[in-house]
Amino acid sequence: MTASQPDKYYDIWALRTWPTVTFDFVERSRKFSFFSISYKSVSDRLLSKHDKGIPRDHPLIEVQSAFGGAAIYSTRYFSDECEYNGWMDHGFWLNREQCEHVSFNQCITKNAGGGNFFINPGFLTDRNITIMHE
Repeated sequence: MTASQPDKYYDIWALRTWPTVTFDFVERSRKFSFFSISYKSVSDRLLSKHDKGIPRDHPLIEVQSAFGGAAIYSTRYFSDECEYNGWMDHGFWLNREQCEHVSFNQCITKNAGGGNFFINPGFLTDRNITIMHE
């Protein structure tokens, strides 16, 4: 179970959800920024499409990976191979960085036999405060 935010979903780098967000935002921004198109411009455009707020009363949202500032995991699916690793298995060494939550969440899912991850719109983080709404 992962958190959301009251105004807009900010942890896009950790988010993977089929079929909407199946890619790494940093990698995609690097790929499409060149010459006159700046990285920041591409990144801002990508983020603006996916950082919308989620109403608190929205049902749980199933995802492949997320974080949102906080997460609750079942420790029975932890193992020595599950670690926060911020490197993809593909790409040039300079462009292999990825959000560490993605690889960790993939490992937990594998250990859970394909278990599910959810964003809970009522589980909110706001700067340094975590709030749970019913």
